[in-house]
Amino acid sequence: MRCKFVTNSNGLFASMNSVSSLLRSEILMVLIFLMMMVQGTSQSKSGHIMENNELKLNVLYLPGGYSELTYERILGNNSAVGISIGFLIDSASSNYATDILTFDKAILPYYRYYFGQKRAAGFFLEGNSIFYSEKSMVQHERESGWGLGMAVGIKLIKNDNWHIDVFAGGGFGVNGRNTGSEFLNFPDMYPRLGLAIGKRF
Repeated sequence: MRCKFVTNSNGLFASMNSVSSLLRSEILMVLIFLMMMVQGTSQSKSGHIMENNELKLNVLYLPGGYSELTYERILGNNSAVGISIGFLIDSASSNYATDILTFDKAILPYYRYYFGQKRAAGFFLEGNSIFYSEKSMVQHERESGWGLGMAVGIKLIKNDNWHIDVFAGGGFGVNGRNTGSEFLNFPDMYPRLGLAIGKRF
């Protein structure tokens, strides 16, 4: 069943019509931040610090034309924060990725708590939020919104710091979709699925 979560432009998020334009600047700022983090870490390697940064790519949606890049910062042995940036590469094709992800741009910050014996690895619980933007199929304009969700997963890391993340979950939009019927006025949903390959540095 196709999962849509189009935000009603006349509802609670009417004041968020600027999110779509802000997504481009937010993505640029995050990319600049990641470049600074990579440079800062490489300069301090001689000091023998612990690797606290991870870059990863979610390959689950990549064949469907949707790219999701993630930066994760390790806070301790069991906790980490991160941010994922997703965008649709090929908007002309229709496939499993566009059926699941009806948005074409998204920023998803998250917090993870790990239960594994290795540092920031093993089974984890995740709390996340999402800020998304998509084209309106009715008015041919852009719609935007945000939501809150959770996920569970596992991170398998090798001795050379290459790792694989597998996770599944989802979330709800903060407001309900106004369909004109009290029986259909329910919160929109978004999926949180991934098979990510990354490197710790």
